[in-house]
Amino acid sequence: MESIYPENRPSYGVDRYGFAITSFIAGMIGFLTLLFILTNDPDNYSDGTAVIAILLIIISSILGVIFGSLAFSSKRGKGLGIAGFVISIISLVFFIFLLIVGILVS
Repeated sequence: MESIYPENRPSYGVDRYGFAITSFIAGMIGFLTLLFILTNDPDNYSDGTAVIAILLIIISSILGVIFGSLAFSSKRGKGLGIAGFVISIISLVFFIFLLIVGILVS
């Protein structure tokens, strides 16, 4: 005889641990590149290096924010997702602040 009650099956949600790791790595890349620009003398590297570093900061920080927000619903990687999200936001805000200060000074 069949039961009229639904079976107790574990719910399998989407595992977004990969998004959490990607968010953390992308956030760290953006943050470390920003520190690289701040700690080195601008006369030591060419304009091409500066452009690549700026693009790397912007792209990796935006990707860190996107992947971090996707990882908020993950059970395993929630902490890494939040950390990547926060590091990416800090990198973007600090970069925009430095950009505005640089424009106002020049």
